[in-house]
Amino acid sequence: MAVFYRGLLIGVGAVLFAAVGCEYHPGNREREARGANERPGPTQTCCCPAGDAGADAGAGAGAVADADAGAGAGADAGAGAGAGAGADADAGAGAGAGAGAGADAGAGADADAGAVADADAGSILQSSHHSRLSAGKNHTCLIDAVGLLYCWGENTDGQVGAIGASRVLSPTPVAALGGIAVSVSAASIHTCALLSDGRIRCFGANGDGQLGDGTTAASASPVDAFGIGAATAVAAGRDHTCAINAAGGVVCWGKNHAGQLGDGTATSRRTPVDVVGLTSGVTAISAGREHTCALTSLGEVLCWGKGSHGRLGVGTQNDRRVPTAVPGLGAGVVAVSAGREHTCAVTLSGGVKCWGGSSAGQLGDGTTTDRLVAVDVVGLASGVAAIHAGREHTCATMAHGTLRCWGKGKNGRLGDGAKADRTTPVDVFGLTAGTARAAAGGFHTCTQLTNGALWCWGYGSFGQLGTGSTRDEALPVALAVP
Repeated sequence: MAVFYRGLLIGVGAVLFAAVGCEYHPGNREREARGANERPGPTQTCCCPAGDAGADAGAGAGAVADADAGAGAGADAGAGAGAGAGADADAGAGAGAGAGAGADAGAGADADAGAVADADAGSILQSSHHSRLSAGKNHTCLIDAVGLLYCWGENTDGQVGAIGASRVLSPTPVAALGGIAVSVSAASIHTCALLSDGRIRCFGANGDGQLGDGTTAASASPVDAFGIGAATAVAAGRDHTCAINAAGGVVCWGKNHAGQLGDGTATSRRTPVDVVGLTSGVTAISAGREHTCALTSLGEVLCWGKGSHGRLGVGTQNDRRVPTAVPGLGAGVVAVSAGREHTCAVTLSGGVKCWGGSSAGQLGDGTTTDRLVAVDVVGLASGVAAIHAGREHTCATMAHGTLRCWGKGKNGRLGDGAKADRTTPVDVFGLTAGTARAAAGGFHTCTQLTNGALWCWGYGSFGQLGTGSTRDEALPVALAVP
């Protein structure tokens, strides 16, 4: 699932950061050097050597594995706020204009789990207007400072871009990408990257044409998505993908049984088709498991596709084959992230509203009741910089650099040291400042700090935490940054 910001074209997620507060603790670098498995303490999560702070923040998410996991989207820490955030794919992977996001965030053991997981996992917004971190269902991807793409985790369908390996336990470069990556969206079983020249290259499963190359042949090597021209954002859902083109219009391709491509039909497409009524003015896109949401330059959110559980936010559970405006979002929205069966948005005032499925409390309103229209998240009326919707959990990056999560707690994906569900936001342990970007996947979550340190937690059986282990982690653990 992923978040998107309006105003600036942004990749899959962007986190809006004013000055991010940071404390420097002399022991931090030594602790980081000692190993990836040491848990952060209250004073070792942020240090700000010169040049680190203010680095762009990516919208990861993500997030998103099955499009379930939604990719969270948010302005990645940085000075600017980009439009665009990724969302999980199941969770919807969102992408701001210029950034791709997607992830099956929702990932986990279930095939559903997105982004970020199926598109569950979510994505993050960043000041550079591109999503550099995205969590899919059971895999994670990161773009480094020079545009190299690294992925790790489950690779049964080639979604990590590795040849001949069923899983990859630590960050590994994606070969033959063919250019400089500026945004990434990880879905359930495929991944797409936006390159600096505007091309979109995808790899992984392709049974429904979600790679966009005109075939249904899977590929562990990146292939071009045809007919888009110069894209500015990409968002990968569970079995579909969407992008924003240079005119600000939206195109989608892949599975379309619920109308998630937005072309007015239920016909799957192997190459991109135009979304009805969205030929210009779109600044961010987020793809969930079976639904898609777009943010316009006017601050309006439109959603289409599967309507069950109220994930479209339009007051019914009916599927919609064309974009439909989401009511009740106040004066305007700056970011949106689609998870597996829920969607969240950041309002102009910095508050968060969510709608859709809430079986584990992922809407954050203190209940486990599904909502057909937007409701406020408890305690988040202001101060939110980015949002990341995963399969059944959601995370928010705060303007002062902390990270708060809620929803399903199984496998430790909320990062508070427990494995209990939470119906209202809780702080991620140890991340007291300096969060630059985050991604909520199917069953795991990752964040990168402004000093470049990378931390992941939650379900780890496929190596998606990137620590070289397959253990679950209920608290953030550090991994070697590429």
